[in-house]
Amino acid sequence: MVEHNLGLTDVYNLVHNRYGRSDAAIRQVRDLHVELDVAVRDAYGWSDLDLGHGFYQVRGQGDRFTFSPEAGDEVLDRLLELNKVRYEAEVAAGLHESAKEVSVTTTQLANQGSLLWGGR
Repeated sequence: MVEHNLGLTDVYNLVHNRYGRSDAAIRQVRDLHVELDVAVRDAYGWSDLDLGHGFYQVRGQGDRFTFSPEAGDEVLDRLLELNKVRYEAEVAAGLHESAKEVSVTTTQLANQGSLLWGGR
């Protein structure tokens, strides 16, 4: 964006503005973010997850070009489960000397809301 005399903040203000200027360079930045998100999703083996990129309200940040709230909730759920599985494997391997069994119900998890969108 040097040719337009735009700094990084200005560029991202345009990336996240659904009604503002959307020239080829801004669309390319959005496309690159989609490619990066897809690559990370695929690296986790979650190619079944439709990320649904578009403009969404993000808590505390307003309108943003990002993946859908539903995809965000699913990613967080899967990461939470992955973290639990890995922790349990570490406990089984004796890597946590004072490990206590912590039970979290599905209802408790469902009622915690979303880190990104403020609720389910």
